[in-house]
Amino acid sequence: QAEDGIRDVERSRGLGDVYKRQELKESAPITSPRQASSVQLGMEVSELTPELRRSYNLPKGLEGVMVTALEPAGRAERAGVKIGDVIIKVNRIRVRTVRDFWKAVEASGKEQILLWLWREGANLFLVIPAED
Repeated sequence: QAEDGIRDVERSRGLGDVYKRQELKESAPITSPRQASSVQLGMEVSELTPELRRSYNLPKGLEGVMVTALEPAGRAERAGVKIGDVIIKVNRIRVRTVRDFWKAVEASGKEQILLWLWREGANLFLVIPAED
Protein backbone atom coordinates (compact mmCIF):
# COMPACT_ATOMS: atom_id res chain seq x y z
CA GLN A 1 0.00 0.00 0.00
CA ALA A 2 1.35 3.43 -0.94
CA GLU A 3 1.65 6.11 1.70
CA ASP A 4 -1.05 8.28 0.11
CA GLY A 5 -3.64 5.52 0.09
CA ILE A 6 -3.38 4.44 -3.53
CA ARG A 7 -2.70 0.73 -3.55
CA ASP A 8 -2.30 -1.99 -6.14
CA VAL A 9 -4.62 -4.97 -5.83
CA GLU A 10 -3.45 -7.08 -8.78
CA ARG A 11 -0.08 -7.71 -10.39
CA SER A 12 1.07 -6.39 -13.74
CA ARG A 13 2.70 -8.78 -16.20
CA GLY A 14 4.42 -6.02 -18.21
CA LEU A 15 3.62 -3.01 -20.35
CA GLY A 16 1.96 -4.94 -23.16
CA ASP A 17 -0.04 -7.08 -20.80
CA VAL A 18 -1.19 -4.91 -17.92
CA TYR A 19 -3.77 -6.41 -15.60
CA LYS A 20 -3.57 -3.99 -12.70
CA ARG A 21 -6.45 -2.44 -10.89
CA GLN A 22 -6.09 0.17 -8.18
CA GLU A 23 -8.29 1.40 -5.39
CA LEU A 24 -8.21 4.64 -3.45
CA LYS A 25 -8.51 4.07 0.26
CA GLU A 26 -11.11 6.53 1.59
CA SER A 27 -9.36 7.19 4.89
CA ALA A 28 -5.98 7.98 3.36
CA PRO A 29 -4.37 10.83 5.31
CA ILE A 30 -2.86 13.65 3.29
CA THR A 31 0.14 14.90 5.19
CA SER A 32 2.29 16.70 2.63
CA PRO A 33 1.91 18.82 -0.53
CA ARG A 34 3.28 15.95 -2.64
CA GLN A 35 0.65 13.60 -1.26
CA ALA A 36 -2.05 16.18 -1.90
CA SER A 37 -0.88 16.45 -5.53
CA SER A 38 -0.88 12.68 -6.01
CA VAL A 39 -4.46 12.45 -4.78
CA GLN A 40 -5.55 15.40 -6.96
CA LEU A 41 -4.01 13.81 -10.07
CA GLY A 42 -4.94 10.31 -8.99
CA MET A 43 -1.61 8.71 -9.78
CA GLU A 44 1.69 7.67 -8.27
CA VAL A 45 5.05 7.68 -10.06
CA SER A 46 8.39 6.03 -9.41
CA GLU A 47 11.93 6.58 -10.63
CA LEU A 48 13.18 4.14 -13.25
CA THR A 49 15.02 1.60 -11.13
CA PRO A 50 17.01 -1.25 -12.68
CA GLU A 51 14.20 -3.61 -11.60
CA LEU A 52 11.51 -1.56 -13.39
CA ARG A 53 13.71 -1.26 -16.47
CA ARG A 54 14.09 -5.07 -16.63
CA SER A 55 10.47 -5.83 -15.74
CA TYR A 56 9.05 -3.46 -18.38
CA ASN A 57 11.88 -4.05 -20.91
CA LEU A 58 12.60 -0.31 -21.15
CA PRO A 59 15.14 0.85 -23.73
CA LYS A 60 18.55 2.07 -22.61
CA GLY A 61 18.73 5.83 -22.38
CA LEU A 62 15.02 6.32 -21.64
CA GLU A 63 14.71 8.87 -18.82
CA GLY A 64 11.65 9.88 -16.86
CA VAL A 65 9.36 8.53 -14.16
CA MET A 66 7.00 5.57 -14.44
CA VAL A 67 3.32 5.62 -13.55
CA THR A 68 2.97 2.86 -10.94
CA ALA A 69 -0.59 3.37 -9.63
CA LEU A 70 -3.79 5.09 -10.75
CA GLU A 71 -6.95 6.10 -8.94
CA PRO A 72 -9.91 4.58 -10.82
CA ALA A 73 -11.68 7.37 -12.74
CA GLY A 74 -9.14 9.91 -11.39
CA ARG A 75 -7.93 12.86 -13.45
CA ALA A 76 -4.90 11.01 -14.83
CA GLU A 77 -6.82 7.86 -15.78
CA ARG A 78 -9.61 9.89 -17.43
CA ALA A 79 -6.94 11.67 -19.50
CA GLY A 80 -5.63 8.31 -20.77
CA VAL A 81 -2.61 7.76 -18.53
CA LYS A 82 -1.85 4.04 -18.00
CA ILE A 83 0.24 2.09 -15.55
CA GLY A 84 3.67 1.54 -17.08
CA ASP A 85 3.70 4.86 -18.95
CA VAL A 86 7.03 6.64 -18.64
CA ILE A 87 6.56 10.39 -18.26
CA ILE A 88 9.40 12.22 -19.99
CA LYS A 89 8.19 15.83 -19.75
CA VAL A 90 5.57 17.76 -17.79
CA ASN A 91 4.51 21.05 -19.39
CA ARG A 92 7.64 20.92 -21.59
CA ILE A 93 9.91 20.47 -18.55
CA ARG A 94 12.06 17.31 -18.65
CA VAL A 95 11.63 15.10 -15.58
CA ARG A 96 14.17 12.51 -14.47
CA THR A 97 13.19 12.05 -10.81
CA VAL A 98 10.01 11.89 -8.77
CA ARG A 99 10.99 15.23 -7.26
CA ASP A 100 11.33 16.79 -10.75
CA PHE A 101 7.90 15.42 -11.65
CA TRP A 102 6.04 16.80 -8.61
CA LYS A 103 7.86 20.13 -8.83
CA ALA A 104 6.65 20.52 -12.45
CA VAL A 105 3.13 19.41 -11.52
CA GLU A 106 2.93 21.82 -8.60
CA ALA A 107 4.21 24.67 -10.81
CA SER A 108 1.16 24.18 -13.04
CA GLY A 109 -1.16 25.03 -10.15
CA LYS A 110 -4.73 24.15 -11.09
CA GLU A 111 -4.11 24.58 -14.84
CA GLN A 112 -4.07 21.75 -17.36
CA ILE A 113 -0.97 19.55 -17.45
CA LEU A 114 0.68 18.46 -20.70
CA LEU A 115 2.50 15.13 -20.46
CA TRP A 116 4.99 13.74 -22.96
CA LEU A 117 4.93 9.96 -22.48
CA TRP A 118 6.71 6.89 -23.72
CA ARG A 119 4.34 3.92 -24.03
CA GLU A 120 5.30 0.57 -25.54
CA GLY A 121 7.88 2.10 -27.88
CA ALA A 122 5.83 5.12 -28.93
CA ASN A 123 5.97 8.76 -27.82
CA LEU A 124 2.67 10.50 -27.23
CA PHE A 125 1.20 13.58 -25.62
CA LEU A 126 -1.70 13.62 -23.17
CA VAL A 127 -3.41 16.54 -21.48
CA ILE A 128 -4.74 16.26 -17.94
CA PRO A 129 -7.49 18.92 -17.85
CA ALA A 130 -7.45 21.74 -15.32
CA GLU A 131 -9.02 21.11 -11.94
CA ASP A 132 -12.65 22.14 -11.54
